[in-house]
Amino acid sequence: MKFEEEITDNEAKEIETEANQMKKYRRSRAPGLLLTVFGALIVVLIGGLASYYYYTFQSQGAAGEKTLKRVWTETVDNTNALLTQFGTIDTFDKLGETGDSSLIKVVNSANQTIRDGLYDIKAQAGLSIKASTVASKLSIFLDDYSAMLTELKRVSNRVADISDKKELDILGAAGDQMSKSYDELLLVGNGIIQAKLPRAVFDLPSEVDTLLAKKIDEGGTQSEQQKAAQQATEQVVSQFVQAWQNRDPDGMSSKLTQGAKTEFKPGIVEDSTDITSFRITGSTVLEDLSKATIAGQLEKQTPDKKKLTENWEFIVLQQGDKWLIDKWQQKT
Repeated sequence: MKFEEEITDNEAKEIETEANQMKKYRRSRAPGLLLTVFGALIVVLIGGLASYYYYTFQSQGAAGEKTLKRVWTETVDNTNALLTQFGTIDTFDKLGETGDSSLIKVVNSANQTIRDGLYDIKAQAGLSIKASTVASKLSIFLDDYSAMLTELKRVSNRVADISDKKELDILGAAGDQMSKSYDELLLVGNGIIQAKLPRAVFDLPSEVDTLLAKKIDEGGTQSEQQKAAQQATEQVVSQFVQAWQNRDPDGMSSKLTQGAKTEFKPGIVEDSTDITSFRITGSTVLEDLSKATIAGQLEKQTPDKKKLTENWEFIVLQQGDKWLIDKWQQKT
């Protein structure tokens, strides 16, 4: 019995030792379990946040691409309106006309739309790499487009002062830069930049140049015509005065309009003074070549050899292919 008791004591000690070890294991296992649970929660939170931000950026990216497409559509629409209005311009001076349907107003509207579009593009976030590249190239193009429109407006506001084609150099350079950035945009814009911009918009600077060249040519032609008209009117007045000096009433009458003939008094040639000389002191021809004003000075001599000087004004009208004197009067 004593041996059995000793065995029982040993077993009890072993049981006690094992129990102590189990307690230590439980105490050491509790923090690990908490760490495991905490770690799992962190993973779940990170996964949730990642999903949230992924969804958010995806949504922003999709909205951003829609904005790019909208901005581009508005650009194309305003360009078509601009080209339609420019198609009504047939002279350089008409570029400067104002009003609700004027080119300047359409240019202002198109430029404002482009500047608004640039602002909207820069506000976008979450774009894909491809969309970001398109946004960058589109911004560059719209900046260049706006620069061209700004210069076109400057030219339109100064049409009356521009007479040298060199003054259109900045407009031409802006158009070239705009065309270059558009080609670069097309290389990356597939899928987003769908509607094609009318190529005629890139011809606007050269079209303006052509209108100015036409104005310059016509101005030169007009000057030649005015010069010829001035010579013709001065000749008519000189011939009239020569007939007067010769005391030739029929010769004088042949240089008058029908209205002036009814008031012509042939007795004027019976004046006792003699016309000794005549010189033209000034002449003005209207731009439409319909009328001229000739100023002249008559030198006269009385029977007692006294010299007189008289200033006369002649109004000359174009009658068909002839210039005829309509009025003539002494100026005091």
